[in-house]
Amino acid sequence: MKSGVSMKSYDAGLEPLFTFTNYESVVNFPYDESKLNLDRMRDVLAAVENPQRGIPAVHVAGTKGKGSTSIFIESILRTAGVRTGLFTSPHLERIEQRFAVGGNEIATEVLVRVVQRLKPYLEQAEPKPTFFEIITAIAWIWFQEEHVEVPILEVGLGGRLDSTNLIEPAVCVITNIGFDHTRQLGETLDAIAWEKAGIIKAGVPVVTAAAPSQGLEVIRRRAEELAAPLHVVMEPVDLDLSAPGLHQRLNAACAAQAVRLLDASGVVHVTARQMEAGLLAARLPGRIERLAEQPTLVVDAAHNDGSARALAATLQEDFVYDRLILILGILADKQVDAVLRELLPACSVAIATGCDSPRAVTPEALAAQIGRVASGTECRIARDPAAALELARSVAKTKDLICVAGSTYLAGEVRALVGGQVTGGSL
Repeated sequence: MKSGVSMKSYDAGLEPLFTFTNYESVVNFPYDESKLNLDRMRDVLAAVENPQRGIPAVHVAGTKGKGSTSIFIESILRTAGVRTGLFTSPHLERIEQRFAVGGNEIATEVLVRVVQRLKPYLEQAEPKPTFFEIITAIAWIWFQEEHVEVPILEVGLGGRLDSTNLIEPAVCVITNIGFDHTRQLGETLDAIAWEKAGIIKAGVPVVTAAAPSQGLEVIRRRAEELAAPLHVVMEPVDLDLSAPGLHQRLNAACAAQAVRLLDASGVVHVTARQMEAGLLAARLPGRIERLAEQPTLVVDAAHNDGSARALAATLQEDFVYDRLILILGILADKQVDAVLRELLPACSVAIATGCDSPRAVTPEALAAQIGRVASGTECRIARDPAAALELARSVAKTKDLICVAGSTYLAGEVRALVGGQVTGGSL
């Protein structure tokens, strides 16, 4: 919550949001058109006169990097003087962080007002929309109120059936294809790619960094079916970005190509200098983010095997430290063993903890999985992130690296504990 609104009025004003089905809190929910489809979303948007229509938007999907890529695109466009809107999910610490205009998150009182505007419709709507459908509508309402020129929307899950898919995009981005949400999207990379390729629209250019062996041909076939020009990004940008890692430089390359296509279509005008400045200015909270030094504390939202692999490679290549101390909290519907296999080989001490989600693996169960995956790794248990951070502090020496990983929820909780800012000196 931000200042200016009391906790009582904040809770009362946003209460309608939290009475609706929130699949972010459900471990194994049905993913089919009988439960998830765009009909409810069409009804919600129609009730507020379809604020999404007629706005040249950017739609970003992908297994990993879609949030970072969205932030990069927004930063470039804002640097070039474009009035931007940004909708991402999930949030790290506050629901307001999902919505931004011109780089500024929505004020709590504005969010409450928009929720209250929707309340009469929500009370009588049948079938009831979901939490994510409602917040997607909130984004569109606020973007219209703020006269946003180019909104950037990150897909919540998949793409084909996602509530963001009523967008009218000027360009679509599918960052990459990997294994995540396999219970919903499918057990093969081609099945997952097919769901994500569901955001492709007729004649609208598509940008992707998907590899040939990881769903690219599925994306290519769908683009050809819809006469959508496909642009495959293979080379990362050569810039010293705020967030380290080859994967972020590739996300930045996808963002840059998306903006070039917006420029070519006349939606915006962006110079090469503005492009570079925008990429360098982008800040990526919760993405290999340094929160403290001596010892170094890093938080990352890595929660699938691909993002965990990228995190492990970046820690090895871009950080200098004596020992790696991992604080891990992972959701039960993720490929827990795959994440652990990527992160544990370089780890000296692992601390298993929980996070603020009913989907979280318990600390005890996670510790047992750590023992099975890497029996030689010292593992300790902490009841919650605060206890885990305290334990890591007691274990770490000045030249050690403490890395928090496993879920967006855990990253957000630790950021809140340390204030979300880089600090010098002792933790």
